[in-house]
Amino acid sequence: MVKRCAHGVCKSDTRFPERLSGGVVFFPFPKPKTQRERCLQWIKQCGRPHSQVNESNITKHKYVCSKHFMNGKPTPEFPNPVNAVQGPNPTKEKLGGCRKSPKKRRRVCVQDASSGSISTTDAGESQQHAVESESPEHPPLPGCQLEREREEEQSCQSTEKEKELEAENNNIKLQLSLQETELKSLKAQIGTFKKKTLTPELLQSSEIHKMLEYSTGFTYERFNQLCTIFDIPNDPHTTQKNVPLNYKHNDWQIAEMPLRTQLLFVLMKLRNNEDLKSLAFRFNINMQAASNIFNSWIHYMFDVLGELPIWPHRDVITQNMPETYKVD
Repeated sequence: MVKRCAHGVCKSDTRFPERLSGGVVFFPFPKPKTQRERCLQWIKQCGRPHSQVNESNITKHKYVCSKHFMNGKPTPEFPNPVNAVQGPNPTKEKLGGCRKSPKKRRRVCVQDASSGSISTTDAGESQQHAVESESPEHPPLPGCQLEREREEEQSCQSTEKEKELEAENNNIKLQLSLQETELKSLKAQIGTFKKKTLTPELLQSSEIHKMLEYSTGFTYERFNQLCTIFDIPNDPHTTQKNVPLNYKHNDWQIAEMPLRTQLLFVLMKLRNNEDLKSLAFRFNINMQAASNIFNSWIHYMFDVLGELPIWPHRDVITQNMPETYKVD
């Protein structure tokens, strides 16, 4: 977390280590919900205008560095930072000192031993004169000291709670990032499963024995030879340059479906007379595309296979004829 001093024109900032020479330490502002008066006093000492003192601006100026405290940190005697605007004769309050708590006065009777008269004086004044004669400075009252200790304890507890919340927040952000990464990976896998279709290589590598031969009636080598006859790639890694077929409606599903896969589709239909709806589901296409592929391939296969001679040449027949037939 970035910590920046809010005192006057101070430029102490954790983003610039060269400005933190001398072991600068940052102290958080008192919380406005629990120590509002002290928080407003800090804002005043930092030289903020009175118009900026509201709930929204209190949370913006979070830290004061140790350069602006009399003892380098808040102490019971000087709990507040030094005033950013110093006059010619700075008072103890401008130096961050705690204002003296008002003392309770009570009337006491003092009897003069010589005259026997009784006089009343203020106990507070007599105690004050006695303390001033003993020491030049007044020690803080026990109640004020306990209050300061309580405030410091609350400030430490709030700081520890902030650190715990920050660590928990970072942990939640990390878990959220991991879940987002996992979600993207699952979406990619779902997209792959959706686009996955049957291919001759998939049936050939199936754990079921001779699955391609069962589905088409051809082995993998004969299937590749048949692809050569129909002028389509006989290898799955070869790119199809031209399409010898004429489709009635050439939509995007037919364009994305390789010709080897289309031939597999037609052979599975002819071999086992499978329903077009079942084949469309297995090849991940719609019914219109399935019907268009089957009809187009039937016409194309008729044109190609119809040109092949089914009878051998006369010389071949004569060469392989039995000798008894040759005599006749």
